[in-house]
Amino acid sequence: MFVQIIRGKVSDPGAVRPVVDRWMKELGPTAEGWLGSTGGVTDDNELFVLVRFESEEAARANSDKREQGQWWAEMEKLFDGGATFQDSDEVKVETPGDPDAAGFVQVMTGQVRDPDRAKEPVAHQPRMQELQSLAIGQPEFLDLKNPWLDSPR
Repeated sequence: MFVQIIRGKVSDPGAVRPVVDRWMKELGPTAEGWLGSTGGVTDDNELFVLVRFESEEAARANSDKREQGQWWAEMEKLFDGGATFQDSDEVKVETPGDPDAAGFVQVMTGQVRDPDRAKEPVAHQPRMQELQSLAIGQPEFLDLKNPWLDSPR
């Protein structure tokens, strides 16, 4: 799996979802290898979108489409000061229950001393404490109280 993460501040969170919805309707059906997206806006207007693809090649092919560039030109205008991008094929999916039915998503970001150990499944409270002990500095938490959970289904 390959993910693209897009983040940035937005002044008008209500204007973002319709642009994302347009991508889902017009571009999503032809996005080869697109597995789904999780996103939303935090209480302090931080937009976070994680887009999952089968592979980096599928993500790049999608990004290279003319229609994608046109859509992004519209989306880009919604950011205050621009967006940041992060790509990774180091992906750990931990989804108890049905992720498409989540009413709340908490994103945790940070660096760890032992990436292999950190990738082991998180289950009980002691394991979560161990995971936190591997952190370098303080992790960042982004609370998406009204998450956008989109998939090609």
